[in-house]
Amino acid sequence: MEFVSFDLSKKLKEKGFPQHWSDQHYILENEYEDDFFEVGSKYPVEVIYDYIPTIAAPTISQVLKWFRDENIYCLPWFEQGVDMWFYAICKPAYGCEFPEFMSESDYKTYEQAAIAGIEYMLDNLIKL
Repeated sequence: MEFVSFDLSKKLKEKGFPQHWSDQHYILENEYEDDFFEVGSKYPVEVIYDYIPTIAAPTISQVLKWFRDENIYCLPWFEQGVDMWFYAICKPAYGCEFPEFMSESDYKTYEQAAIAGIEYMLDNLIKL
């Protein structure tokens, strides 16, 4: 299970990612001298309290599910001839035979391709 980064989690929250979907959170503010509460530290949480300055630390699969619920798909795929990963972005209303966007870069792992696709969607497709 791979979690998205602290910076990507902040961007996801800004774009409306449901904070209750994740049972892991990142610390946003350090109100204490304890290293446990260092900004950007990830820790499990059972209940999200308003007075604790945290943001959800979702997994890649949770983020991809959220996009699917919004009818946008990020499809990482492996290209055998070059042994690299790529991603395509499509909206089912238009069909996925002709993706809206295909990565021009290649990636060494599924996770790297998925993260790049997530960043593209946040920057270009999800409006506030």
